[in-house]
Amino acid sequence: MKIGSGFRLTELGMKRCGKFKSRTGRIVSVSPTGSSVRVVMEGRKQPLTLHESYVEPVSEQTYSARF
Repeated sequence: MKIGSGFRLTELGMKRCGKFKSRTGRIVSVSPTGSSVRVVMEGRKQPLTLHESYVEPVSEQTYSARF
């Protein structure tokens, strides 16, 4: 996963983070170990830290077409 790329929540991410209104966003940083990522969800201003298993990359075409 690269900084600035779009992502969406995985099935596990949706199950564990069901309170999130948005399911997509942008990656703003990656931990040195790669086990967690800082993300900004669509509609939010503050970044969140999520485990890597909660997010999956989406293509830029898919991400851009949705927003």
